[in-house]
Amino acid sequence: MANKKTSVWETLSKINVSERVEKKYFKNKKTGREYGLSYLSWAWAWAEVKKRYPTASYEIHDDIFFPDNTVETRVSVTIEDQTHMMWLPVMDFKNDAKVNPTSREVSDTRMRCLTKAIAMHGMGHYIYAGEELPEGQLTEEEAKTNDPNLNMSHEEKAEAWLEFFYNDTVDATKFAENDKKFQRWFTRADELTPALRERINEAYLTKKTELML
Repeated sequence: MANKKTSVWETLSKINVSERVEKKYFKNKKTGREYGLSYLSWAWAWAEVKKRYPTASYEIHDDIFFPDNTVETRVSVTIEDQTHMMWLPVMDFKNDAKVNPTSREVSDTRMRCLTKAIAMHGMGHYIYAGEELPEGQLTEEEAKTNDPNLNMSHEEKAEAWLEFFYNDTVDATKFAENDKKFQRWFTRADELTPALRERINEAYLTKKTELML
């Protein structure tokens, strides 16, 4: 019996992209609050796709211009005759659509939209879903044998949770959906320094108070 061919989704969704996520932090001059945005390196992501699927291609579509002078980019990715298109507005550090963006900001957003379209095929999709690790990842013993850096460290997860609590777009519903997941992780994160644990707990309680939960 012939072996069943592995699907594109199954192949790409098992790739751990955590080590390739780029983080940028900004501080609000008025409130002093820090904001964090995460980006997956488009160059690395596209290289990984082409290694596995040499005929893969992408297309940058015409940008969409809105009456309020904001811009939305659109990119489609085709892998093995299956095409997924995604869209992404040019945003500021608070994840709000930016008015009158520069050509550089539009160009950068197009490439971030490329990684989003790649995620529709599987790679890095768990970042957008808010999950800690990809499905079908290797077990701890397999990780030691194959890739000692496969799992995210507690420090990396800590930064991800801080970014979540600092994000103004997180509402009461999204907070509640992730509360139990955070509590499970936080109670197991014994390797964190006392200072980092205090910082995370403070961010959590502050966000909870803001949302009046």
